[in-house]
Amino acid sequence: MVGDLDALYLNFISGFELGLGTAVALRQGFGGWIYADLHSLLLGMGGDGLRSLQPLPEAPSWFACFDLIQVNEDEMRELSVDPLALATGMLDRGVSALLVTLGPQGAVYLAAPGFARLGDGRADGRSAGRTGLAVRTARLAAPVVDAIDPTGCGDVFGATAFAHLLGGATIEVAVERASRAAARNATFRGASGLASHLRGSLVTP
Repeated sequence: MVGDLDALYLNFISGFELGLGTAVALRQGFGGWIYADLHSLLLGMGGDGLRSLQPLPEAPSWFACFDLIQVNEDEMRELSVDPLALATGMLDRGVSALLVTLGPQGAVYLAAPGFARLGDGRADGRSAGRTGLAVRTARLAAPVVDAIDPTGCGDVFGATAFAHLLGGATIEVAVERASRAAARNATFRGASGLASHLRGSLVTP
């Protein structure tokens, strides 16, 4: 089903989209780039139906299934009390870049040694890894906006970042453009007409 695709963008909206076994099979059977917004994968469900953050069982095995991983700062804290060790562990499992959204503060990325854009990897989509090069990281600020509704900002961020990376942009450019799009999304309430709004084609009073 995915053999003729160039890349995959996985957005865990419910957290139940696929299990670890399926993710492993997907990674083994698909050689292109896989971007995953973990999001609701870290949400448990209580007896009352309410969702809340919880640790991710077998987290390292999950990380190994993806080339690029996106989380927000709360999810990052839930994954580990030591964010730097967590990020290093992800890169050791083959992740090329970790992107952490920080709301109005923009986003941070951590890139594996030698990774600057999607062309910097093996043909099977996994990070090449280059000895002697350091992990790169930076925080890119988001535009200051009059935020109305943060719903969907992470979704817009991830889709924008991956689209720009697939278009050949560097990780810095992709994250900057994604932060800008997510900020624009925060100035819009609901989803009706959202695509037009993100393109800047809606006239708002």
